[in-house]
Amino acid sequence: MENRWHTYGDTLNVASGIAVTTSCSDPDLAFSFLNKMLDQDIHNLRFWGVEGEDYLVDDDGMFYRTDEIRANISDPKYRADHLCFYSYLPQYGGTSDDGKNANMPEEQPSEFFNGLAKPLQDCFSAYGAKTYPEMIGSVKEDVNATHPWFPMWSYSNNLDTSTEGGVAWTKMGETKHEWLPKVVMASNFDSEWENYMKAYNDCKPEDFLAEMQEELDRRIAAKANE
Repeated sequence: MENRWHTYGDTLNVASGIAVTTSCSDPDLAFSFLNKMLDQDIHNLRFWGVEGEDYLVDDDGMFYRTDEIRANISDPKYRADHLCFYSYLPQYGGTSDDGKNANMPEEQPSEFFNGLAKPLQDCFSAYGAKTYPEMIGSVKEDVNATHPWFPMWSYSNNLDTSTEGGVAWTKMGETKHEWLPKVVMASNFDSEWENYMKAYNDCKPEDFLAEMQEELDRRIAAKANE
């Protein structure tokens, strides 16, 4: 089975959103503000900061940060004084309008790699990789054209314990966080893996898969009726 861990095409995350209330005195102005927050220059200010202070630009037009700037950005007070993400407002990931840089600093290959702990950097370097997609591989395809249900995480991100599938999803996450470190460090991988799988199956993942299948079928039907 080929890996499909990474999205290369445009994807709208509908797991959250923002609205203007009916009591708003000027909804057109409010939506105009929200729209302006997505202008590329303002988006750069939100997430990269001020050029020359919070990031630099090399001869190829690529944004980057020095160790000193990274240290500043990691300081909570500096971040509060110099950056304003408006993180609950609409935002873009992926590549910016210049066709070069990432909209989010953490997605810029150089910044991502420099932000890793030294053991992770050594591991990536040993495999000749700079990013997780390079490390594990991922099929590139137009998922929006071939899979009208994609991405399913926009549904699973909203699951809670009010449904059987949501209960299973919560327990599966807790089990993975508890057991996978044990599996990685186990002196006997096979036996610890069996223990993990028993605990995982006790979460009733079939309930989660059934709910996800129901949503997948709904999306396919909705797309067919467009």
